[in-house]
Amino acid sequence: MEKMSDRETERLEFLKSYDFMKLGQAVSHHNWQAAAMTVQRMQKRVRELELNAFERQFTGIRQCILQKQERQAKDILALVMAKRARMLESGMQGGRDVL
Repeated sequence: MEKMSDRETERLEFLKSYDFMKLGQAVSHHNWQAAAMTVQRMQKRVRELELNAFERQFTGIRQCILQKQERQAKDILALVMAKRARMLESGMQGGRDVL
């Protein structure tokens, strides 16, 4: 069995984190400040972990939050969650993005 690198382990931990749920709850409850802080933290972590597959979606969610567009933010978050699920199912395929 192949041992995972520290970077791959960090990526999986991020994908399993509760930040995704926190972001969804903040948007659903119109807690725009908490949503903005959460997505900002997540964007920083995505850059650190080089999970480029999420960068564009997080930028879009952030714009929706700034404009208080709940429906659009939820739609983008649904795409993020689907991508996250695929990446978790695949075990990150050696750390490479699935999409």
